[in-house]
Amino acid sequence: MNLKELIRNYKFNKKHILIFDGVLLLIILSLCLFVKSPGEVNGLAVVNTTYDSAELSWDDAENADGYHVYRSEDGKSYDCVGETEEPGYVDNELTTGKKYFYAVSAFNGIRRNGPDKESCVSANPSLDTPKLKVSTKKGEVKLKIQEVEGATGYVIYRDDEKITEQEETTFVDENTEGSETYHYSVKAYREQEEPVTAYSDMSNEVKAKLVEVGKMTAAVQGKNIVFNWDYVEKYSNYKLYRGDDLMGETSSCSFTIYDFDPEANYDMKLVGYTEDGKTKSPEREQRFELVEEGMSNEEAIDAACEWGVSIAEDDEFTYGELPRALHYGCYFCNTNLRKKGSALLNGHSYEKTYICNALVHACYAHGAGDPEMLKACQAGSGIGMTVDSFKRYGNWEEVGMPDMSELKKGDVLVGNKNIGLSDFHHVAMYLGDGMILQATRKGWTPESIAVTKLSENYYHRFDFVMRYTGSGGTSRYAIEEVTPINDTDDQEDKD
Repeated sequence: MNLKELIRNYKFNKKHILIFDGVLLLIILSLCLFVKSPGEVNGLAVVNTTYDSAELSWDDAENADGYHVYRSEDGKSYDCVGETEEPGYVDNELTTGKKYFYAVSAFNGIRRNGPDKESCVSANPSLDTPKLKVSTKKGEVKLKIQEVEGATGYVIYRDDEKITEQEETTFVDENTEGSETYHYSVKAYREQEEPVTAYSDMSNEVKAKLVEVGKMTAAVQGKNIVFNWDYVEKYSNYKLYRGDDLMGETSSCSFTIYDFDPEANYDMKLVGYTEDGKTKSPEREQRFELVEEGMSNEEAIDAACEWGVSIAEDDEFTYGELPRALHYGCYFCNTNLRKKGSALLNGHSYEKTYICNALVHACYAHGAGDPEMLKACQAGSGIGMTVDSFKRYGNWEEVGMPDMSELKKGDVLVGNKNIGLSDFHHVAMYLGDGMILQATRKGWTPESIAVTKLSENYYHRFDFVMRYTGSGGTSRYAIEEVTPINDTDDQEDKD
């Protein structure tokens, strides 16, 4: 009979069962006596947290085959959330901003310890503190936020006041005033179910100061508009715009628009640049308006004299020589240009030039604004040397050769070719106080147009004097600043 048949035919009774159970229990008790319990877990610590995880570590426990990780939200009731064979564990999918408690116990094949609540540690999953940078190089306050993992967006503060919240990591503050210092900081936030929103710690603070260019002023000088602005140490170069059109660039604090258009819009914009060109100022915008004003005879003469003196003081204006410009032309009317193909052009079609009679003519055309003189100026006729030519072009009367002490401001002295300055007639304008304005042929130099003293001897070399009557309806333009551009737009929106 084999073993199977023996077992099959063997009939167990209660006595046999008791004997079997006793043997089994004896075996188990023997094993427990010889297998050691796992040691206690020591050195439990949170070594790292992110916005949604906590990393734990602890020392190896004696006789441990593995470890159970327990988590609690109140520090009292613990649930086992994981098991690991190594002394370390990462708990994921946590809620940002919520506090968690952890305990760890060791186990082996026979024995297991419960969680040691007295040795628990806590973890606070949170957003990293953002880092903030600022730039003002493009004439604006631009903030750059280092992206924070897990953040839904960012709250931006200026001078400790919240100004906005956004998802983007760049921000341009458009509500700043030049020469003010602003302090910025930022918090990251994360939207979630519980709690609704979690925030990071406040970032580092950065400071920004936008330095504006000086405020512009404007003045009309004849047919020119001269813009000036205060010097600001930070900037050495400037660009001036009318609307979006670049008028020009300069390294000075002044810019002149020649031969202005009275119908144009003068919404001006000034931008300053540092010497290396890498940093620009905020855009200064100012609106100016040209106003036409009627002038009395005395005002017209004053304006003509002032305009002539401004030309004499401009180093770019010189005497009009034949190879470079027409004798009777006007620079501002573009009638001092020779036609293309002329042998006398010599590539100087835009030279700033005036000869004596054309200069005096332009003073009354552009300075005083006499409409008849302006028509002739635009035609390139120039003032002639006879009484009839003066009367033909404007509003004049001949006063002969009065005593020099009886000359009046604005009088035009006309001499014949025997005056000795040229082979042609000569014209000069009396400025008052014994001074005259004239263009004399002294070569191609700025000094050719000058204000000089009138002597008795020189005066008597002229033939006759013409006096401006101003009865031709002269007018002049003045320029004034009106409501700032943005304020006007805001007012229109409110209306």
